[in-house]
Amino acid sequence: FGGEPGIGKSTLLTEMLSKLSGQQCDQSFLYVSGEESEGQVAGRAKRMGLKNDSFYIYNETNWQNILNQIKKIKPRFMVLDSIQTTTSSELQSPPGTVSQIREVTYELMNHVKATGITCFIVGHITKDGAIAGPKILEHMVDTVIYFEGDQFGHYRMLRAIKNRFGNTNEVGIFEMQEDGLNEVKNPSQFFLDDDLEDSFGKSLTCIKEGTRPLFVEVQALVAENKFGNGRRTTQGLDNNRVAMMVAIIEKYANIPMGMNDIYVNVVGSMKLTTRESDLSIIAALLSSYKSKPIPKDTVFLGEVGLTGEVRTVPHMEMRIKEMEQLNYKTLVASPKVAKDYSKKSKLKIIPVRKVTDIFKVLGD
Repeated sequence: FGGEPGIGKSTLLTEMLSKLSGQQCDQSFLYVSGEESEGQVAGRAKRMGLKNDSFYIYNETNWQNILNQIKKIKPRFMVLDSIQTTTSSELQSPPGTVSQIREVTYELMNHVKATGITCFIVGHITKDGAIAGPKILEHMVDTVIYFEGDQFGHYRMLRAIKNRFGNTNEVGIFEMQEDGLNEVKNPSQFFLDDDLEDSFGKSLTCIKEGTRPLFVEVQALVAENKFGNGRRTTQGLDNNRVAMMVAIIEKYANIPMGMNDIYVNVVGSMKLTTRESDLSIIAALLSSYKSKPIPKDTVFLGEVGLTGEVRTVPHMEMRIKEMEQLNYKTLVASPKVAKDYSKKSKLKIIPVRKVTDIFKVLGD
């Protein structure tokens, strides 16, 4: 279980143990902390509402001492926070080294699997965002989870990178509040909050995270450049992908956009890696360039090829059902989608065969 310092890893795990202790009062719980004192962990546990007498806190970094306590308490669930601070006295290397992490994880994994203990290991991450230590650490465990988000903001995202028990594409969204982390029941609303009326340079798309459709807002700002060398800045999107969308607009819409400064942002710290949002990116860029707002109940969904054509994306039926439930009125997609779903759906589906057809949505 990895994440940036201060992102809320310990808070989320304490919250989880609090929920489990309420459901399984007859079980023991052990929180081993090598970074925080017992008083700090206890204070957070009380704030989370954890009142189980079978919840034990142990401040220790030596693996042999931790193992003795595990054998004595026999917990059903335990947290080791963190693997980088835990050391084995059988090795001379310092904490956090490859040999220490590998040895402790191997010993821990063998014991908890043999005794049926569910164990959560907290891992530090590198400056590149990967879990620190040897890659074998991720191979040994059953599940690898990343906790992401802006530590100065209110929202956090939970992603499974590896999961031997289910889908790895699911995402959980949480809001940081005074009493801990609370689940965001309607994730789509989280990405679309604080909407500004009649503003241009933004469009909506529907992505698919695991089995869950999510509505995400793409924002673009196209500004005149006074120095002749246009700047490209993106957040949540690959810079090369945005450059490709700009080139398509220049080639097929005859708009000299490349000399402008272009900024593209995905609201809510989301990262868009699939191609279903291509049409939405182009719509946001054209909306900003033309200073024409896009109706807030309109969703853009389609992949755009290098020849300027708009193609359909998979799982359209699921996405359309979600749009209907959230009261969106218009879907801009490929002609194939319009042909297949116009009679089945309450949505107004506007077919766009090529990128220049988006102008009729903008009113040009």
